Amino acid sequence: MNILDAEADGRRLHFDNGIALPSPADHSGGVKVGIRPEHLSVDKNGPVELDVDFAEPLGANTLLHGRLNGSAIPIAANLPGIHRAPPGDEKIRLSVKAEQIHLFDAQSGHRLD
Repeated sequence: MNILDAEADGRRLHFDNGIALPSPADHSGGVKVGIRPEHLSVDKNGPVELDVDFAEPLGANTLLHGRLNGSAIPIAANLPGIHRAPPGDEKIRLSVKAEQIHLFDAQSGHRLD
C-alpha cells in the first residue's frame, strides 16, 4: 500500500506538492493516506501524476514504480496490461475513487474511515 502524508479538511485531502484528493471520511487534521496500487487507474485528467522510474511486467498487469507529481515521494501503481516506461521520460496521470482511499491517524496509525 502507498502511504502518504496529507492534511484533511473534512472534504479533501491536501498534499505538500499541491494535489488534492477527495476524502472518504469527515476528518480534519494531519492524516496518513493509504492507496493500494491496484486502486489507481489511468485518467488523462487525474490529479495524480506518476513520474515513472521503472516498469515491472507481471503478466496481465504491470507494476509501475515512480514518484508522485515531481516530488521524492515514492508511489506504485498496478495497471492492467503491458506498460513500457523509458526511465525518466514517462509521466502517467492517475486517479483514485474516494471509497478506495484509506485514512489513518498520523500519530497512532489507527484507521479513521
